[in-house]
Amino acid sequence: MTNLPSGTVTFLFTDIEGSTKIAQQYPNDMPVLLARHNQILNQAIKAHNGSVFQIVGDSFSAAFHNAIDGLNAVLAAQHALHTETWGETGAIKVRMGLHTGTAELLSDGKYDDYATIASTQRVMSAAHGEQTLLTQTSMLPTCRKTSPPSNRLIPSLTISLLNSLPSSVVKKKSLRSKRCSIQRVL
Repeated sequence: MTNLPSGTVTFLFTDIEGSTKIAQQYPNDMPVLLARHNQILNQAIKAHNGSVFQIVGDSFSAAFHNAIDGLNAVLAAQHALHTETWGETGAIKVRMGLHTGTAELLSDGKYDDYATIASTQRVMSAAHGEQTLLTQTSMLPTCRKTSPPSNRLIPSLTISLLNSLPSSVVKKKSLRSKRCSIQRVL
């Protein structure tokens, strides 16, 4: 856990959609599935200058020095998860949330800023499998600055921009560019 950012930090939280049901239906396959999931996420996060600071079950918490590294990690991870052959369990779908805010790293390796951490958790929780939600503070100037690995789009991947934290009623407006599709959540 060296080189964890402090100050302005971009956080990525993830969770496998329906993991409890998968574990109940395929108890013998779940350890292998989870190990591969963890390997894919670790590789994507590390390849884009991020640091995993907590894993609980199938949920990852990672920190980045900037939002572009976080978004590139999301694209790489979702691409790898989407193209992986999962076998009998079928494809897994991972929800992801990206939020940038202030947080200080404590001596025990934990972050101190409830609002930033809670916001990231809420953003991730509002997503569905193969969807990544990001807050306005994590939005890049244009979508054209990043593209999925090998310039291949993931047909079911959605990256959505949140103007504020999720509420019970969310309106969506699609925005398109040459390289990716973003939904603006108003």
